[in-house]
Amino acid sequence: AFVLFYLIIISAAFIALIASFWNQFSGTFVATVGILLAGLLCGQLLYRMKMNVFAVTGIGLALVVLSIYLGVRFPITLPWGVWNVPIWGLICAVILYAAAVLPTPMFVQPTNYLAFYPAYAAIILLLVGALATPFTNIPVSMPSGPFLFDPQGILGPIWPILFVAIACGAISGWHSLVSSSSSSKQLDVETDALPVGGGAMLSEGLLALASLIAYMVLLPSDFTGRTNVGAWVLGSVRLTTPFLGSLTGPVLTTFFGLVLIIYALTVQALVTRFFRLVAGETWGEGRFRALGNKHVSSVVGLAIPWGFAVSGSWWALWLYFGGANQLLAGLAIMLITIHLAKVRAPSRYSLIPGVFMVVTTLAALVWQTGTFLYSVWAYLQNDKTWVLRNVRGPIQTDPNLLILAVAINAVFVIIGAALFVVGVSMAIRLFRSYSRSVAEARAKAPAAADGGTAEKGSP
Repeated sequence: AFVLFYLIIISAAFIALIASFWNQFSGTFVATVGILLAGLLCGQLLYRMKMNVFAVTGIGLALVVLSIYLGVRFPITLPWGVWNVPIWGLICAVILYAAAVLPTPMFVQPTNYLAFYPAYAAIILLLVGALATPFTNIPVSMPSGPFLFDPQGILGPIWPILFVAIACGAISGWHSLVSSSSSSKQLDVETDALPVGGGAMLSEGLLALASLIAYMVLLPSDFTGRTNVGAWVLGSVRLTTPFLGSLTGPVLTTFFGLVLIIYALTVQALVTRFFRLVAGETWGEGRFRALGNKHVSSVVGLAIPWGFAVSGSWWALWLYFGGANQLLAGLAIMLITIHLAKVRAPSRYSLIPGVFMVVTTLAALVWQTGTFLYSVWAYLQNDKTWVLRNVRGPIQTDPNLLILAVAINAVFVIIGAALFVVGVSMAIRLFRSYSRSVAEARAKAPAAADGGTAEKGSP
């Protein structure tokens, strides 16, 4: 249940963002579809036609370049105003449905492989742009002194919110989920886990650095506010245009917009697939076994997040992701701690941070649930401000839809409470399992009964 709620939160945010990017950067949809079709073709060439991987890569890269060109040449803008983003979101859901039900070697794996190249090309361009600033005279526009993006303290106190503000930072539950259930199954040999896992960690750090570089050439007004979700593209174009030429502006906008989308789309394809797999394991038998069907579970796993996305409430729901994601990471650390205790290896190095993370993330979920509960309570006191802050679009502006805004806030309270209760339940089970593991270790080695917190052979 916890993982299903967790995946719904991710899906709501990513569907909304992908739809917003397609709507904001008109050339990116054609480019995205081109890369997806190229991935399907490359998957067939590689696995069915048994073509050499280097030849397939060359064909794929040529198709990626062609896709970007076609995106620039044939931009698509929808004419339905406030309904543009919901329609883009529906198109995104159709693509994600295909990613969830088609075999991994046919869709997800080859498209992710091709998406790797423009993604890394963007990182390289940003690093070159940063190193070239002494010659291109691009200034660092970010204020050098400290400043607050949340001067009223709406987001919450330093503890526990600081530790869940960056959802995928130094540690991430999502990465533990995807590495154990997907990445590990695609390794040729077990020893590949080190370069793949370590390389991914270092690469993500490089991506974070490149992203900061792009934002450093922007003013806070360029990327604060709720409409500037694509500000990274603006910073990237501003940083790279001087050494690539001003005529490349439209191409760079489409390219960096595409990179932003493929990062989100490739992750979301895995999220939708995981939702289907978890739903199958949860409801594969019994009265609700229909929900375990791969087609039904995929539709459900996309319909609910799509509803949150089109209502504009996804950004408020996203507040839960940091706490839920880091709680999952804390629980993963506790699993490692249990294993270390069972084999009588030092476990305090993982136990202490594991306990801190579990307590902190549960506290964050309590705080965030409380903010939505307060919104509902304030509405009952005739204060509509708080419930309207958590929605967007027509629901926020149409007085006739006010009751829907209240209902969304109430649903968020239920989701937060469910995440907290399930999280506490899992934490209790893990701590009990750890205690049993310590007891078993002491029974097997009474002379060194330290619970696994001391080195073997130590006095």
